[in-house]
Amino acid sequence: MVDYNEEYMRKTASFKGFFFGMHFNKKKIVQVSREEQLARSTELFERIGNLHPLLKNWYRGGSSPKEGLRFNVVENPEYLREEADSWRDDDGHVNPKRTKYVLWNGQVDPFKGALSISYDGHDMTISRPSIKFEDVGFLLLAIPDARDILIGMMRAVVEIWPEIEWGVIAPRNYYLDYRVFNDQQTIGWIGYCPQELTKEMLPEAEDLISIPERGTIVITCPGVMDEKNKEHYERVGNIDTKLVEFGYLPMFRH
Repeated sequence: MVDYNEEYMRKTASFKGFFFGMHFNKKKIVQVSREEQLARSTELFERIGNLHPLLKNWYRGGSSPKEGLRFNVVENPEYLREEADSWRDDDGHVNPKRTKYVLWNGQVDPFKGALSISYDGHDMTISRPSIKFEDVGFLLLAIPDARDILIGMMRAVVEIWPEIEWGVIAPRNYYLDYRVFNDQQTIGWIGYCPQELTKEMLPEAEDLISIPERGTIVITCPGVMDEKNKEHYERVGNIDTKLVEFGYLPMFRH
């Protein structure tokens, strides 16, 4: 029988953090009412909940994990409204142009697929408005076919929010420190570009998924991206370079 500590250390050693962010166009997202943004969020929970049981339920935070499990926003959307209404800017005031919430999937053990959603729609300069899933590296450990699930999650966000202007899933270290262009985004392992892309344009891509009237989801390499794998690193870099040539790769901070 494997000792728990030994198993824990094995999982810790194999864990790799991944960034999964979907970025809004600031000017467009603030034109969407809070009511509409929350309604779309409810649709998102339903869609990704059909992808895997770990994505089926989402909860507000509480004073403890046990208390947080009382506030299932899927079963009672009023909890989502309360969560969004609870956020204040640094000056303590409610920002009518900002819709923000943070939820978790109720899984306490990270190695069993713990995940959170951070939603922040605004037009401020302090950060990029976005939807972030953290940390999908745990999903990759917990779910054998996680790649297809991550693609499904990205597709759902893109189809629900036309205000999304870029999306990326990539090893966190690569995303933060090892992108080919320091001042620009990357398509990463799995990325969304709001342009129609073809195999003729990106022959290096492992797969391209066209989203009608939205753009393209790009899968750059087979398996799970490893930034230490030369083939993976070069393939992502080549695709990013092509996107720069097309004028499609946005600035890293905007």
